[in-house]
Amino acid sequence: MRLGDRGLRSPAHDPAVSTAMPGHAFAQRPIRAWHGVITLVALCVLLFRCSSTDAALTPESPEVKAAVKRGTDFLATASDQRFGGSSLVALALYKSGADEDHPQVQRAVNDIRNYIAKGPHGQRDEMYSLSLSLILLAEVDSEGYASEISWLLERILADQKSHGAWGYINESGGDTSQTQYGVLAIWTAVQAGYVVPDEVWKSVMGWMIRTQDYSGGFAYHPFDPGTYVREIQGNSTNSLTSAAMGSLYVCLDYFNNAGRKAHDPTVPSALHSANGEAKRVGTGFDRKRLFGALTDGNRWTLEHFDVAPGTYHHYYMYAFERYQSFKEASGNTEFPVADWYSRIARHLLDSQSDQGSWQSRCGAACDTAFSVLFLIRSTRKSLTEAGRFGSGVLVGGRGIPSGDGEFVVQMGRVVARPHKGPADELLGMMDDPNHPEYLQALRGFEELAAEGDVELLDKHAARLHRLAHGSDAEARLAAVTALARTRNLDNVPTLIYALSDPDPRVATAANDGLKEISRRTRGVGPLGENGSDLRAAAIEHWKQWYLVVRPGTDFDK
Repeated sequence: MRLGDRGLRSPAHDPAVSTAMPGHAFAQRPIRAWHGVITLVALCVLLFRCSSTDAALTPESPEVKAAVKRGTDFLATASDQRFGGSSLVALALYKSGADEDHPQVQRAVNDIRNYIAKGPHGQRDEMYSLSLSLILLAEVDSEGYASEISWLLERILADQKSHGAWGYINESGGDTSQTQYGVLAIWTAVQAGYVVPDEVWKSVMGWMIRTQDYSGGFAYHPFDPGTYVREIQGNSTNSLTSAAMGSLYVCLDYFNNAGRKAHDPTVPSALHSANGEAKRVGTGFDRKRLFGALTDGNRWTLEHFDVAPGTYHHYYMYAFERYQSFKEASGNTEFPVADWYSRIARHLLDSQSDQGSWQSRCGAACDTAFSVLFLIRSTRKSLTEAGRFGSGVLVGGRGIPSGDGEFVVQMGRVVARPHKGPADELLGMMDDPNHPEYLQALRGFEELAAEGDVELLDKHAARLHRLAHGSDAEARLAAVTALARTRNLDNVPTLIYALSDPDPRVATAANDGLKEISRRTRGVGPLGENGSDLRAAAIEHWKQWYLVVRPGTDFDK
């Protein structure tokens, strides 16, 4: 039953409600008096319950955080035999604040490496595991796991079917469920700086638009009519419509926000751009058809929304959060589903087991991971880090600006060609974000810093401190990274200050630097959004550590 079908029964039609009056006249007056008192008390109780249980929930609500804590405690010892299942569990833990060294994260990494070492397996539902594994590695350390990510990305691109979708091995048709994970994986790879050709995106987007049901919904195994004339596709469901709509919004995000691409003969052929010259993406596809599909899908969703439809409803919740997050990032406000997060979150809070888990059809480990990812708004976190909400970051962590410059592809990642020169010259260019070789100077200085010349970095410490407090995020990131490499305790206050940076990359670099300086590699885990409890806890953690090392430090100065 959908929420819209639920209502309050009228006493006149409810046999459980008695309408008989007391039989003795002398008893009616005191009973009526007590009726007033009872009614007032009942009204107060009702108002209290409404204010305490029906208030809109957010990821920061105390009861949501408590549910996430119970869920992650369960996941800490949960297991799933599929290597994609272990990646999903690790992803939920990592996005919730676990460290890279968490046993479940390391277990998943080992599972992925063992899988790669054995070569392609040809498993029927392999796409789920390939995609979730790539997403996990890119989230945890896109540079440290570059070779594994490149291998997984090549496999995913090679498995895309000729009509554009992904699906079961040895089956020609497309699968909306598996396609959503293929799309999310290649989007994640692009954010980490890997090259995915435009043709891959256009092909999968075309398949989804062609297979949209005439009603606006999406089915599990639709047939491709080969034209854009919509057909009856069978049973459209909330889960698959959310999967397809989220994927369409992911495609829109790619074409609206992806940067420049370049060709490098050392990159595997599967990662080559169709055009060897650097060019701006965002053209060459039918926006009118895409927006028409989005409009009809949004309308279908509003008309059919349910909190927990079907039997795979935890899987659905993660897909729905992704769909709504990418929709929000696009600026699309048509056909909004009112209080969707709060309504689904309330259902999760009410249905969580005593062990902290949830379970529908994917198994307790995976269903709990899906639920946790929903509750923490995992996709919105990723979009915030990608610059779709708040301060922006560019493609590939460092990114490619809209201005001209020289760029190369290294292991499938688009990077600026570093400027070679002395530190003074590079820092001078870094002072001016409008300098034509600004990004190249950043890359050049990063290479100098990577060499670990402490004397050189200490010599320019004052200038680096100033850049770390500057207005340009790219310069702040380079300065914080360099200051961290000196392992000089004098730089710690600036690194702690950088933990509150609005750009999540800068804050993460500062946190990593503090771990190196303190030699506490198992210190604070991934940081939340600026202003979150996770971020505040990290700042307090490092302040307390530094006060032990340097008593009396005045951080206000």
